[in-house]
Amino acid sequence: MSAPASQAFATDFSHTAGASDVVFTFASGVLSVPVTIPTSTYRMWLAPLVGCFPRTVTNTCTTELTLVRGAAYTCIASLSAAGIFTLRIVSASGLPTAVTFADGIWQRLGFSSATPTLTAGTGLVDIVGTRPVWHLAILAAATGPYWQPSQAGGAEVTAGGVVYAVAASLTAWSRTLKVSFQPTTPTYRATHGCEATAMCPDEQYMNSLGELAARESSVYDVIQGARNASCGYTNDWRTARTDSNARFWRAYLAPETLLSASTTPQRAEWLAYCAWELGLVAPSSAASETRA
Repeated sequence: MSAPASQAFATDFSHTAGASDVVFTFASGVLSVPVTIPTSTYRMWLAPLVGCFPRTVTNTCTTELTLVRGAAYTCIASLSAAGIFTLRIVSASGLPTAVTFADGIWQRLGFSSATPTLTAGTGLVDIVGTRPVWHLAILAAATGPYWQPSQAGGAEVTAGGVVYAVAASLTAWSRTLKVSFQPTTPTYRATHGCEATAMCPDEQYMNSLGELAARESSVYDVIQGARNASCGYTNDWRTARTDSNARFWRAYLAPETLLSASTTPQRAEWLAYCAWELGLVAPSSAASETRA
């Protein structure tokens, strides 16, 4: 059975600009166009436009290509339900024949190497990832109570039956979800055609969680990167992925998930899928946002 995507969360990460984060090569005219991606904190897709790494990459490429080549270029970012990134370049004024991404960028975007293949179409080229982007965990099924309020303070009942309370003016929100049918490893994910992210990395990478590398990311990798970082969380990944006006939550992973997330087999006799708990804590202000 396959596990289609249902929910997702993406953690903040930092990018430091390089002189040539992306370099496009052309056969004629201006032969080389370097692109610098601004230094900032980003998320993968579940972020407003200015904080979305894939869309910042494409928007910056659009600006630089148009400026340096002196012609109209449009770069478009898209992400599949399984987290596969595509960079499309559209122009009637000559298209690149090659592209080179700096270290850290091609791994994050899920390309197979720093120089991925360009697939040509009519008036366009596509650069398509071979594995899901990093810093994004896609879930197959997550169920549980809706957001619960939390206020610091205390309350007591007097002998006369009166309730007195002292509480902070701010209200935080928390939620604990039971996640089911998470593919256990990248091999199981591929074998069963799952859109959801593998819970664990391949065995040779179990001692290097969170380390950006030329490999498939896992839920544990994303959790490792979520320490002291906020996340974007959506309970409807299929809508949030394509609708920039759909709201999603800005939350932190709860301590029990952040430091000791554990899994159990979905069925004791079958290791392909596992279940685990995702704890989320949302701040008292600006707890939700959109991709617009």
